[in-house]
Amino acid sequence: MKKNTLKIAALIAAVLLLAMPVFADDPDSITDTAGNVYASDDGFDNDVSRDLFWAGESHIFSNQSIGSSMLLAGKDIDISECKVGGSIRAAGNTVRIGSTFVKDNISAAGQYVMVREGTVIAGAQLAGRYVSFDGEADSLLAAGAEVIISGTINGDAQVFGQKVTVNPDCVVKGTLSIHSDDVKIASGAQIANIERSELDFDDSIEIEAIHKVSVGAKILKTIWSVIGCAAVALLLTLVFPKAAGDTAGLLAKRPWQVPLSGLIAILALLPAFLILLILGGNGALAGSALILATAAIGFICIPVMGANIGFLVFPKWNPLLSALLGGGVLCLLSKIPVLGAIIVIGSLFCTMGYCIQAWYLARKKTN
Repeated sequence: MKKNTLKIAALIAAVLLLAMPVFADDPDSITDTAGNVYASDDGFDNDVSRDLFWAGESHIFSNQSIGSSMLLAGKDIDISECKVGGSIRAAGNTVRIGSTFVKDNISAAGQYVMVREGTVIAGAQLAGRYVSFDGEADSLLAAGAEVIISGTINGDAQVFGQKVTVNPDCVVKGTLSIHSDDVKIASGAQIANIERSELDFDDSIEIEAIHKVSVGAKILKTIWSVIGCAAVALLLTLVFPKAAGDTAGLLAKRPWQVPLSGLIAILALLPAFLILLILGGNGALAGSALILATAAIGFICIPVMGANIGFLVFPKWNPLLSALLGGGVLCLLSKIPVLGAIIVIGSLFCTMGYCIQAWYLARKKTN
């Protein structure tokens, strides 16, 4: 009993370590002795004396003072009414910056990059699928599928885009160089000098490369998921070799009873939870335990099914190698749209069904 407890504790610890990138969205911020701050807390709203390094899901930076630069990476980044003593370097799906004073530059890349009214900067380098500028800068470099220019540029501006729009409130005191096949310049725009050219092949390659930035991040995330899933499948087989073999064997002997049992259990889960919740007391505790157990099964269902498939497809291989390969391949397939949803649902049904069938057969055997 003690040996099994230690095995379970070791497995849980290993799974939590592998899942750190998933759950590490909001650790406490860290300030080093130089005054730099490293944070991924979605609630971070403190002033920073030097540089701020931030990574997370989504965050609004508002009314903050940053002594030097902001280096940010996330899904949605919104900066408003801040004062930055250096530069802003940001990458994300959506980057919005408004009513912010930036002593040096803004360099931002994403699907949607917007510098809004009231933002004052030295220079801006913006790249994305959709790029808009409505602030005040000494220079501007913008590239995207669609680029919209407003605001004031005290020097020169270069714009590369499949579609470029210059609004009537745009002021360019230097030279505006536009590289695009589709340009609309409003009559009220004040431009000291303008140069226009068609978007050549090399420019198109550069803009297409911008779109691949987010794809690269998705590829890295997928690689990590595959490695983590394969490692969990390996650990399950290593810690519970008999259970892992029995799971594959039961699935082979009862190919339709196992997933059917899981389906029925999932359908009965919500009514059972509500009934236990209504009963209150121990019933509520039992309902909570039921939900947590289901969540745990859902968390490991892909590694479990991957290991099982590895055992069935490669019966003569070393079980650890079969589990490793099966877990990685099934996780990779689960990332494919539509097919991935089918794999996840099927894995959940089969894993839940195995638990029920194993309990039923054990009970039947003892009776």
